[in-house]
Amino acid sequence: MRSYYPLGAVTGILALIPSLCGVANAQRLQDLQFLGQANFPARSVAVDGKTVGGLSGIRYDAANNRYIANSDDRGNESPEGSRPRFYSLNLNITGGAFSNSDVTFNSATTLLDGSGTPFANFATDLESVALSPDGKSVYISSEGDSGGLSGHSLISPSVYQFDLTTGKQIRQMLAPSQFTANLPGGLNVGIRNNLAFESATLTSDNRRLLTGTENALKQDGPTSASGAFSPSRLLMFDLATGQAAAQYVYNVDPVVVPPTGGNFAVGGLVEMLTLGPDSYLAMERSYTVGAPGTGYDIKLYQFSLNGATDVSSLSSLAGASYVPVQKTLLYDLKTLGIRLDNVEGMTFGPTLADGRRSLVLVADDNFSLAINGPGSAPQNTQFLVFAASAAPEPGALGLMALGMIPGAIALIRRRQD
Repeated sequence: MRSYYPLGAVTGILALIPSLCGVANAQRLQDLQFLGQANFPARSVAVDGKTVGGLSGIRYDAANNRYIANSDDRGNESPEGSRPRFYSLNLNITGGAFSNSDVTFNSATTLLDGSGTPFANFATDLESVALSPDGKSVYISSEGDSGGLSGHSLISPSVYQFDLTTGKQIRQMLAPSQFTANLPGGLNVGIRNNLAFESATLTSDNRRLLTGTENALKQDGPTSASGAFSPSRLLMFDLATGQAAAQYVYNVDPVVVPPTGGNFAVGGLVEMLTLGPDSYLAMERSYTVGAPGTGYDIKLYQFSLNGATDVSSLSSLAGASYVPVQKTLLYDLKTLGIRLDNVEGMTFGPTLADGRRSLVLVADDNFSLAINGPGSAPQNTQFLVFAASAAPEPGALGLMALGMIPGAIALIRRRQD
């Protein structure tokens, strides 16, 4: 007796193929489509009596359809002297045009230390935010301080966890000794000032957190402004123990416009987002002051930890043998043809009606009324919104489903005969 699969079941299998292929597609992006931007000049917006500014990190809270963005204000940059804090905001992203009217700042939450009091000035430098799996807390990376400026204390980089409702510190995860903070001219080891932990993202299994230095540690190699790649260290924390679990090397591009005549230049790894197991999206930023081509250059790269060497045991990378992570350029924002501000925050947003994922970038305005000296344009809190398309890389389930197509079609035809 000849048996047949029900026609509905066969067509159901065919309908599932796109979603099955999409399982692996989350690990790599193919294309970005620019949807629009919003710009708020420095010190032009306030919420809960606190100036909106210094937005250095942003994450989408899907459960509450809102965004959490942290300010890197050390307590001395806001006109009113506000303490380190994060904001809750809404972005109206539909896949169409995006502009200032699509941004709403809802509230500002002051961050509190372990004793429940606001952080003292210069006690921390909070840069990037990641949302906990249960949505009740946030992890925020702290860049630390090795500048030795008046009123500053030496602070090694770390990652804090804060209660999302109260803003109170839950714990602090400390970086290993390679990342210590030392005064300029002192021990030639540890973080370079203002070039430490700018990024933070949870791994795909939500069990670890990945951060990284913006540029190489002092003992590891040159800065990106030197005209050479800068070997940045990526640091993985185990969230269960709060201890460092692994380290990898990410080679940051040299600055796009080389500094001349004593001009200031800086470039570095400023944000990361998880795409899948061991797969990430990275944002690099370059800026040179007082030279032709002055302005910000922002590039997005994809990279994988697969095959990269765990360099945790290396006190210095200089002369050492290791395999860095392999990165591939996804998008150069210079091709947008618009003015780019100090972009350093990045998050995926909601899924759009056509199935693509929204991607949001945000710029830290530094609370600055002049980007290149008196009389020049102010820096902006700038939002850039994209639609992200997944790369066509069918996973095992997708390939299996594809292999069923000929038989499914034959069954349909035989059923109809």
